[in-house]
Amino acid sequence: MKRLMNSITGFTLIELMIAVAVMSALSMAVVELKGYIDKSLKYSGQKFEETASGLLATRRLWMDLRHVTPSFNYLIRTDDLGREFFEFESEQRCAQNCTRTIELTVAPAPAQKKSIDFLLADSSAGPTLYYPPAKAYTSAAHATPGNEGTLSFVSLNRNSYLTGMSANPWKVGQAILLVSPIPQRAESAGVPNTAVPSRPLAFTGRVVRTSPSSGDFTAVDFSNVLRTTHPVNGSAVSNADTFFRTLPAAGGKAAFAFLKPVALVRYELEPMTLQGKVTGRLSRLEWVPGATAAAGGFSKKNTLAEGVKSVLFSRRDISLGSVEFKINFDFKSF
Repeated sequence: MKRLMNSITGFTLIELMIAVAVMSALSMAVVELKGYIDKSLKYSGQKFEETASGLLATRRLWMDLRHVTPSFNYLIRTDDLGREFFEFESEQRCAQNCTRTIELTVAPAPAQKKSIDFLLADSSAGPTLYYPPAKAYTSAAHATPGNEGTLSFVSLNRNSYLTGMSANPWKVGQAILLVSPIPQRAESAGVPNTAVPSRPLAFTGRVVRTSPSSGDFTAVDFSNVLRTTHPVNGSAVSNADTFFRTLPAAGGKAAFAFLKPVALVRYELEPMTLQGKVTGRLSRLEWVPGATAAAGGFSKKNTLAEGVKSVLFSRRDISLGSVEFKINFDFKSF
């Protein structure tokens, strides 16, 4: 019994100090590991959100720019070198100065915003329609035989021509583009000016009311961006009646136009502060009738992405009807 009690001994002071030191080191390692894991999870979460945001913004832009054709030779916007960004030379291959670029960057002034506008085919509102001008007019014979009768413009929807269609584009607030199928070149002293690309006669209006009547289709207040003049003589084209009366004949004496539902869209990059760093917020806005002048006629603002450094819009060749883009984030490019 005495021998057994003598064999049972406790820890020495050195052993206790070593044990405490090991436990302390392990505790500190666990705390540091937890902090590292928390930071990693937070960082990964932020990167996931940024990547998801970038993919969503990329998809939205890609979907819009698939329908950018109505913008060419119709929208007024200069590129970063002062050349017409939407210039489109369809009749001949471009030989020089063929590229165009517009880069939206975060402006140094906090209140400054940079933007670009597009006129897009609005497939959700209906397809492009063949439109014979006679559908919009009534005629009356002259009282004196041999003299010309009169044509009176009534409405694009006269006799419910548009509302009777299965794909009806005639809805209040809908923007509609009337465009000629025949490109025309501006003239200088009666001679075609080959330095200027040919463009078709066009007019964009919006539906005010669906019932066929005078004033049910008025010009879109977008004159600072859309060309509102005749491509040949530069005269004003301020309504659908003027458009039809100056429409060139196509394939003989008959004239016809294409009627396209369209949407006016703006992409805007504005400065913002994210995690203490000045970066950009990319938003998509859509033109809405009745929007305040301060908003430039645009409303329906949707934020697409934050942390955007710049957005580059480019055209590799003005002989090609396409616009490319690249979104540069503070963490990654798309």
